[in-house]
Amino acid sequence: MFDILFGRENLAAFFAALVSCIATGQPVGIHVVGDSKVAGNGVSDGYRIDQLIASSARGYPIVVTYEGFGGQNSYLWANGKCQDFVGDHPTVKLLIVNFGTNERVSSAIGGAQDLAQTKFNHLAAIGVIRQARTLSDLSVLLMGQPPVNNSAGQYSQLTADMEAINGVLLEVALETNCGFFDVMALFQRAHGEAGWMDQLPCPPYIGGNVHPGDAMNLVMMGEMSKRLFPSRGGLSDDQGLIIWPTLQNNWKPWTSPAIDYAPRAVLRGDVVMLEGLIKQGATANYTTLFTLPPGFRPPTHRFFTVSTNNAGAVRQVQVLSSGIVRLGESFAGEFLSLDGVSFSRA
Repeated sequence: MFDILFGRENLAAFFAALVSCIATGQPVGIHVVGDSKVAGNGVSDGYRIDQLIASSARGYPIVVTYEGFGGQNSYLWANGKCQDFVGDHPTVKLLIVNFGTNERVSSAIGGAQDLAQTKFNHLAAIGVIRQARTLSDLSVLLMGQPPVNNSAGQYSQLTADMEAINGVLLEVALETNCGFFDVMALFQRAHGEAGWMDQLPCPPYIGGNVHPGDAMNLVMMGEMSKRLFPSRGGLSDDQGLIIWPTLQNNWKPWTSPAIDYAPRAVLRGDVVMLEGLIKQGATANYTTLFTLPPGFRPPTHRFFTVSTNNAGAVRQVQVLSSGIVRLGESFAGEFLSLDGVSFSRA
């Protein structure tokens, strides 16, 4: 028996990027691709998967992009779209693949796919991707099918159908060192009864129940995000989520040990507080000191008066909505204190 996230060790490239982003502030790229569940076309759900990931990242700086292909299946992914991903997203660290709902749809590009064809498509697509991006450079996570059904004949799938597709996806994950998120298991275990969804009423397609509804998407992506974005040191927002941005333009922490003085941003709820004591680098007007990542930036530019050791003089520090923290005026002195700078984040 395994957790609903299988093959966690195969996501090492993504988790390593998360560790790095804390030190550098460089956002981690995540790309979501899939059939109409991911399309965001308003057919069935108000909450897109990419939006839910972005909103539940626990303060980690990430950038989430998505491509959804309504009515299409894994044939489209294997024949052109996987090559597009390689060319269009060279720096993404996590690829989430979410095909399966439309595997048996005859009107999709390539027609209906049987289980052998579904497996072949995913193996072929991952093969193309791995020619350009190694396991140490890109993590791939396959999403299993959720328990959904529909009265429209070409879309209708019973529990056994979806479990069969999920079995194929798990096989692909095992053979290609990918992660696998077992969505069926998540909801089957919650309900405690196999096949329960087969007895649910099946409204027409326009009711949208062929896709996960809002409530299901919220649960599904909430559980995924708990596994993708571990809490840092067990700290909640109220206790303080801390990042350590990299100093620029030859500015440095005041003295050893550098960790005691290095600039840091502490997130408590929706308030960001800057701390640290840094010594002189470049001093021209508007010199950038460091850059804050998304999630630690104000919605509008903010301007603060901070202390220096220049005969009690004070200087202005500006925190821009882009995350840039910079001098507001030329600087003369040995150190600059960031303590006391606080603002509400965007």
